[in-house]
Parts: sequence; C-alpha cells; structure tokens
Amino acid sequence: MSKESIIKEIENTANGQIKKDVKYKDEHDKEHKLTITMRRLGGRDRVRLQHFMNAGDNMVQYGDLIEGLLEKALVFPHLSFKTVNEDIEKTSLVEQELEYEDYDGKKHKFLFHFTNVKDMLNLIRSARGANESNELEQFFDFATEINAIKSTSGKTLSLDDFDDAKRINDVANSIAEAISKALNVNGFLNIALELQRFFLRS
Repeated sequence: MSKESIIKEIENTANGQIKKDVKYKDEHDKEHKLTITMRRLGGRDRVRLQHFMNAGDNMVQYGDLIEGLLEKALVFPHLSFKTVNEDIEKTSLVEQELEYEDYDGKKHKFLFHFTNVKDMLNLIRSARGANESNELEQFFDFATEINAIKSTSGKTLSLDDFDDAKRINDVANSIAEAISKALNVNGFLNIALELQRFFLRS
C-alpha cells in the first residue's frame, strides 16, 4: 500500500467510513473484485461486539460477531446471513466430497455438508480457541454436533471415525478448505474478514 493510500485510509476512517476492494474466486476459480463500504462503530456497539471475541470456555462466538458487523458496520453491499445462505445453497459447494489417507496409504472418502453461515463461521473458528490455542478436538466435536461431516452413506461422523487417519491435521484442513470455499460464494468470507480487520483497528 502506498503512502498516499495509507493517508487516505486514515482520513476516511477518521470520517467514519472507508471503502475497500475485496478480491475473491468463485466456485469455478474465476477471479472477481468488489468494493465494499464500512462505517466506524459507536462505543456501545464496539463493546457489545467485543464480547463475542471471548465468550468463555476458550470459545469465540465468531458467527455472532460477523452477523453484528454485517448489521452495524457494512454499508455496502447489503448482506444478511439469510441472503448468504440462499446464495450458497444454490451451488454445488453445499455438499463436497473429501478424502483422507490411512496408515496403509489407502484413500477414504467422506462428505462435508454446509448447514448455515453462522454454524460454518463458528466451526472454522473453533479450531483456534480465544487464546489462539490449537483446539482440533473442539473443531471435530462441533462438526459432529451440527452434522457437518458425514460418511458417503449419510452417517454423521465423529473424530473417533478418523482413528485410522495418518494425519488428523490434514483431515481438519480439508474440512476447513471446504468451509472456506462455501463461505466465499460471492466473496462473503473475504468481506467478513475485512470487516473483522476494520473492527479490530477501529
């Protein structure tokens, strides 16, 4: 970012609004760019939303944070979880076939199932606790609770079903990538991340 761009961003932020270009790729790997407008939050809204950053038990209520930022901080485009859910449900990304490798090198297939935006935001964030610790058990347990991982026959899976996985981190990463692909339909995930950065800086 150039010095002029940084100065302009500071001036815009001081005035309460800022525009940002957000780039993303669609499900066909085609690149897009859109310009979003965000506004600085008042003190009461900031305090209320900061609560979701550490809701206890080392959990982050990330879905509630982003939902609040959509309502309070995003000026354009106008988005809600309802419209984002509808957009994602129109794509093939609502159910994705994934695989993992066992200790013998054999590949096993399983399914990722998109439930709703709030669940998916909380799930992808649950792999890291509020104190930035690695919380893979929490990640898999929550994925099971919301029926986000299933066998190819439709049975809900748990962490125990991956006992033969050679690298459990790779299983978690493949699920996280599937979540990211689904959430970034029309650039939503990148918009959410930009809103979060703006919130933390303001």
